[in-house]
Amino acid sequence: MLKGFVSRIALLASWLGVFATPAQAADFAAFNQDYATNLVAPAFKTLAGETKKLAQLADDFAAAPTQDGYAALQVGFDSVSDAWMQVEFFRLGPLGAEQRSDRFEYWPEKRSIIDKQLQGLLASKDQGALAPEKFAQASVAVQGLPALERLLHGEDARQVLSAGPEQKPRAALIRAIAHNLDALAHELNAAWEKAIADPKVAAAPFSADPNEAAAQFYAGLATGLEVVSDQKIAGPRGATIDKAKPKAAEQWRSGRSLKNIALNLAAIQNAMTGPHGFVRLLGTDQDALRKELTDAFNAANAAAAAAPQPLDAAVADAEGRKKIGTLLIAVNHLRDLMTQKAPPALGISLGFNELDGDGS
Repeated sequence: MLKGFVSRIALLASWLGVFATPAQAADFAAFNQDYATNLVAPAFKTLAGETKKLAQLADDFAAAPTQDGYAALQVGFDSVSDAWMQVEFFRLGPLGAEQRSDRFEYWPEKRSIIDKQLQGLLASKDQGALAPEKFAQASVAVQGLPALERLLHGEDARQVLSAGPEQKPRAALIRAIAHNLDALAHELNAAWEKAIADPKVAAAPFSADPNEAAAQFYAGLATGLEVVSDQKIAGPRGATIDKAKPKAAEQWRSGRSLKNIALNLAAIQNAMTGPHGFVRLLGTDQDALRKELTDAFNAANAAAAAAPQPLDAAVADAEGRKKIGTLLIAVNHLRDLMTQKAPPALGISLGFNELDGDGS
């Protein structure tokens, strides 16, 4: 789902690859080991912990549907979504392989297929289709968070409490999705735990050498800001109010669109300027750039906090659009810093292959 954005960054990255000269002889091996061990792996461990809880909630609800169980599922969905927003741009290695990213969150949706696929599964008499091994091979449109959001927050979501003919199929599908998410999260967690267990592997995880690994780690953050800007903000906002697309906002049914943006920004900021972030690669003469990056993140965070909730309503409102526009400007400024000014200073040289990952 990110290829269009990845390709655009790749054009800039190729330019950087020609002209960027490392400001210092960076120890990418040590950086990668620290970054993977203290940032990436813990984030996937948290995700696996939340999906495990969600799977148990889905089991409990399927066994005995109640109003409290339904409310608990919604909370569990929120917790998994929170954790996902903090890992979705760590695409190096396992997340970028085997369509795991799309299977976890098929968004933006193409051709409005999620509802159709869900209805087909709900109408099907083949209960074997929901068995873990078979469901993992189903359309990516029904395997992850967007499908689960519809079942928990869609217009007819509460049918799962109606005790009517759709109750059991809906509860069974909720359970299948929750367990699929849990299986994916545990695959990701296991892969990263294995990678950081061996210092030599952690120095260049899922890469040919430490330089390539660092470049791909960084490319994930650059791509992340591109997605936040173009897909999560500009997409729903549209060029003018009459071209706004409120329903293009991520997780608008559950009212999470702006929260997701804030979580993305916080995760990228931590990966960039936090104690284990890329600023560790900056030389002692780069204090001005450190401050510029920190100020840009703070401005983007402040704009996200000031944006009116929910996003899908704000983009269709004249006053709301102004604050969403302020957020877009702040994120774009941050993106420009990270794709143009920061890489040469960090000693990061990006090329098409690094940004495109494994092509999945």
